[in-house]
Amino acid sequence: MATDPACATFIEEVRPFLEACPGPAVARAGLRHAALQRVKGITGLDARADDSSIEWAAVSEGRYLHTINDMAERLGCSAAHLSESARRRGYHYSLALRWIRFLHFVSLRTNRCPTDEAAWRLGFNDVAGLTRFVAALHGRTVSQLPSVPFAFWVRRAIEDVYLGSPGKRARTETLAG
Repeated sequence: MATDPACATFIEEVRPFLEACPGPAVARAGLRHAALQRVKGITGLDARADDSSIEWAAVSEGRYLHTINDMAERLGCSAAHLSESARRRGYHYSLALRWIRFLHFVSLRTNRCPTDEAAWRLGFNDVAGLTRFVAALHGRTVSQLPSVPFAFWVRRAIEDVYLGSPGKRARTETLAG
């Protein structure tokens, strides 16, 4: 992927999460689509329409892609295949997608995007939906989230999705799903 150095910030910061994915290749491709879709306000993902320096993984006609069905449709496979192939490798695909959505939120917040605007850009109907999403994933409200470097959240995502105990991941998926 050719990357303009000015656009590398989010892409480079989220790369450890994408590379930690144990597979299969189609699941990795779907996570890449989700993580690298255009999101206005995120450095590296908010490029101008005429920017051809980035190979955009997912262009979504203005709709934020965040579900297994979105990824399956984009990849030309079934949602059940994505979910089951991830589960065989010890993680839950829907949890990985939720973490990507959360990482997009953290990046927007870091770039001083208002919470209501961030909610809309990430496909939530309102701030309450975003608040419930964050609370289900972290047990805290948006305002209670600590102000820590983005790399902290990437490490937490890797731990929660790929390295956490299967029981904990299943509970998290039940709470957030």
